[in-house]
Amino acid sequence: MARFYRLAIEPTLFGGLVLHRTWGRLGTWGQSRLVYCADLDTAHEHRARLTAQKLRKGYCPVASPCSRAVRFSCRFRANRLRPGMPAVSPAGSR
Repeated sequence: MARFYRLAIEPTLFGGLVLHRTWGRLGTWGQSRLVYCADLDTAHEHRARLTAQKLRKGYCPVASPCSRAVRFSCRFRANRLRPGMPAVSPAGSR
């Protein structure tokens, strides 16, 4: 199952900063969560922590058109497959 995860530090209307997290399956809008940060250092620390977590889980960095955004994608994770389990499910099954 192909998935994506995007992290971006964005300004708010009131002068603060927000870490915008978006994730889901490729081809969908996905889900989104905003994490409000007091300053830029806090936002960068939170983004670095989430980036390290996603890299440990098997996501791969993807080139981003926006320099402030970090995008990840994951086609499938081999460590989630059990022995004898097919890598691709048969057509029509969930």
